[in-house]
Amino acid sequence: MKQIKPYHLLVNFLFAALPLSALAQQPPSLPPQQVGVITVKQQEVPIIVELPGRAVAYEKADIRPRVTGIVIDKLYKAGAEVKKGDPLFRLDDSSYQATVAADEATVAEAQANLPVKQSAYNRAKKLEGSGYTAADVDTAESEARFR
Repeated sequence: MKQIKPYHLLVNFLFAALPLSALAQQPPSLPPQQVGVITVKQQEVPIIVELPGRAVAYEKADIRPRVTGIVIDKLYKAGAEVKKGDPLFRLDDSSYQATVAADEATVAEAQANLPVKQSAYNRAKKLEGSGYTAADVDTAESEARFR
C-alpha cells in the first residue's frame, strides 16, 4: 500500500474544508434594492435611419459656348436658376468689332465699285453681238450683281 505523507493530508483537508468555510461565512445582508417600474403600452414609433450619402442635382446642364472669345465676366451665380435667353457671360468684343469693321469696309468697297460694274454690264449688253459674246454679257452681269 501507498504511504500518504502528512503534508498531503493537510493540503487535502484544507481543500475539502474551504467550501464549507465559504458557506459558513455569509455576507452581511443588504437592504432591498430600489428599482423603477414602467408600464409598457403599444404605440407607433418612427423609424429613423441615418445613412451616409451625398446630394446630387436632379437636373444637370453643361454650359458650352456657341461663339469663340475671351470671357471677361461670369453673369450668373453657381446653383442659381437661369432661364432661356438669360446672358451667362460677357465676352471681350474687340475681335468681333474688328471683324465688323473689316466687313463694313468690304461692303463700302463693293458699293463704290457698283457703278463701274453696272456701266460695264450696260456696255456689254449694248455691244452683245458686235465683239461681245453672251458669255461676256453674263460675266459682266454677275460681277454687277454679286460683287
